[in-house]
Amino acid sequence: MGISKYDIPMDMIVKNQGSQGKILAQISPGAFVLECGCSTGYMTRYMTEVIGANVYIIECDEESYKQAIQFAEDGICTDLSENKWLTKYSNQKFDFIIFADVLEHLFDPESVLKNSTLLLKDDGKILISIPNVTHNDIIMSMYDNRWRYSSVGLLDDTHIRFFGEEDLDLFMKRAGLDIILQDAVMCPTLTTEQKCYNQSLNSLFIDCLKQRPFGEVYQFILTAQKSDYVKKNNISKQVILPNVEERLSKMYFAESSELLSESNCISKKYFVNEYYHYNFEIPKMGVNVIRFDPIEDNACIVKDLEIYANGTKVNTYPINGVRCSVQDIFCTTDPQYYIEIGRDFFGVINIKAWIVPINDLKFLETLNQILNVFQQKANECNLLRSSVKKLENEKDALTAKFSHELENTKSVVEHICQKVTEVNTIEQAYLQLENNYKQLAIDHAKSKAIEKDYSKLTTNYELIQKELIMEKEKYKELINSTTWKISSPIRKLIDYFKGKANK
Repeated sequence: MGISKYDIPMDMIVKNQGSQGKILAQISPGAFVLECGCSTGYMTRYMTEVIGANVYIIECDEESYKQAIQFAEDGICTDLSENKWLTKYSNQKFDFIIFADVLEHLFDPESVLKNSTLLLKDDGKILISIPNVTHNDIIMSMYDNRWRYSSVGLLDDTHIRFFGEEDLDLFMKRAGLDIILQDAVMCPTLTTEQKCYNQSLNSLFIDCLKQRPFGEVYQFILTAQKSDYVKKNNISKQVILPNVEERLSKMYFAESSELLSESNCISKKYFVNEYYHYNFEIPKMGVNVIRFDPIEDNACIVKDLEIYANGTKVNTYPINGVRCSVQDIFCTTDPQYYIEIGRDFFGVINIKAWIVPINDLKFLETLNQILNVFQQKANECNLLRSSVKKLENEKDALTAKFSHELENTKSVVEHICQKVTEVNTIEQAYLQLENNYKQLAIDHAKSKAIEKDYSKLTTNYELIQKELIMEKEKYKELINSTTWKISSPIRKLIDYFKGKANK
């Protein structure tokens, strides 16, 4: 089942003090009601099941219509700018016709409103909720040169018509209606989806805006009847402008906690549901302790708290409350904060926050029970956190030990690798020596063979030498012989002829 962005859960409607609640409060049991733009039927269902009214519906979105029709007497899925719905209900007269956050979405809301009077009983009422485009937040945004649409709210991105308080009477009169009751849903300045965060905006300008009678009206809730009926019965217009509830906050300051008292206290009044943004000027030197009480005599919820001391953000702690993320919950009627400052502080404390009172005692009791359970669970979480921390420490110790062992293992591996490298080097050297040895063996064998040959040659040389000596002796004997001397002339003659022959 789809959910419209405008839907409110049924169980919240009775508690809702917004536009839906104010409209539904006027519907009487047994009344015939035409609800224009019923969305998925959350108001339809409430009027049928809780109030006991007879509700007929008009819705242009087919999926939403299918969900809403189950709570209605009858209905039609059509656009209000067409006249099919007038034909559909031409024989029907209604006690109430509702336009809850509808007219601002129409191109010609005046014509639709005028046509609806054709289906209204003479004493019937038209109930309308319509946003106020002149809310202070929009004016502040415009002052800041912004016109920003949003998914819902004052400038819903589907709004095509806009209204201010001065426009309402004339708009209704042109449709043949007079406003007999003008109520409002209030939303303080700086609390809507259009709030402006520009801190440079002059506070005097903001204060002036807050003085405007309708400047904090978020929606107008209009009850109108036919002009002729109003004139005939001399009915006067009633205007209700709800007040924004005023509360008191206090800041205590002293040299020590024991000296905190009303004599050292600054008070600030503010409106409930208004964005809390105030400066507290500490008037004297020597302040060491500051306590902030966000609201007097009331439990409360404080959200998005920011505190600055002379422009510097400081820490703050709920003394008697419970901090849950960005919210601090105080179930006591004397909520207190401790503000962390340096010694001998002097200057300005600036505080920003949303402060929401808790007035429902039953809700407060339930919340207190929830917080007690939360505190119990928080304590259990702290124990678990301690256990987890212990396990983490053990894990870290084991991790460190493992890392140490790993480093040792790495060292051993590196040493082994180094030794392996050394062994490889030695092995290579050994192989080289072995090769050298083999080569030496070969060379040695060759040397032996050469030595043997040399010995043989030496022996032969010695024999030849001996033979030569013998030959020399023979030659010597020869040349000294008588024969050699006698044959000398003959040898000379032979040499002579050899010389001639050679020539």
